[in-house]
Amino acid sequence: MSVRVGVVRWIVALVARFSAVFAAAGGTAEAERPEGSVASLARAKILYVWRNDTAARDAFDTLFSDFGAQYYTVFVEQVAEMDLSPFDYIVIGHDTGIGLDGDWGVEGSVDQEHILASGRTILGIGDGGAIFWDSVGVVDIGWGRSATGLDVTTVFVHMPAHAAWTGPNTMLVDPGDTVVMYSQGATATQLSTTDDPQLTSTFEGENANPEDATYYLILFQDADQLQWGFNGNPANLTNAGKFALTNFLANAPRFFDHSVMLPMVAAGQ
Repeated sequence: MSVRVGVVRWIVALVARFSAVFAAAGGTAEAERPEGSVASLARAKILYVWRNDTAARDAFDTLFSDFGAQYYTVFVEQVAEMDLSPFDYIVIGHDTGIGLDGDWGVEGSVDQEHILASGRTILGIGDGGAIFWDSVGVVDIGWGRSATGLDVTTVFVHMPAHAAWTGPNTMLVDPGDTVVMYSQGATATQLSTTDDPQLTSTFEGENANPEDATYYLILFQDADQLQWGFNGNPANLTNAGKFALTNFLANAPRFFDHSVMLPMVAAGQ
């Protein structure tokens, strides 16, 4: 009996010790990644460029880390001083777009050239991402062709084979489905094809809403040029939203191929 008691006490002490370690680190023993899901970003190194939204910066840390990535951050004005070669992905925060031109308003700036020269996959988030793409000449998924959506929480599926839905955490969606991405609404930068319907031949994307198939939120123009239109805090992502964003990031580099461009089809066609 004394041996059993000793073992029990040892187990209790061990649990308490690890609990203290988690608490000291500001973490929790229960992962945010949904149970049974795949760590789709395992071993990936992600650099997040931010300006003033520390809540979003820290929430992306939780999200990407829970899906297996190693997460790093850099203040936008220090990007030019940083060696970008160790990273697999560079994420441009929504808060780097301040005003019409934002931090990326001067085409050919040292920060932009440094990022582009890295050869890494770049994911633009919301306003900051769209302004970044405009400023480097990737205008088809940039700010100038966009419209601002208010209180946006959903995306409308018309391409189930899009990288956002196609594993590693596969989402069984059909054309016409509406997927709730965020639990709280926020603004979003939505690419508009109203003035140029043929624009859809230059990128792949998913619709902003089922009522209007001319606005798109989840876009990539090439394997290393991605845009996630939502400005919402990633802490408010639903499980579906977490899967879509991490799938999108994990899949795009090996998914996109101009020679097998999937057609863009409006809802109901």
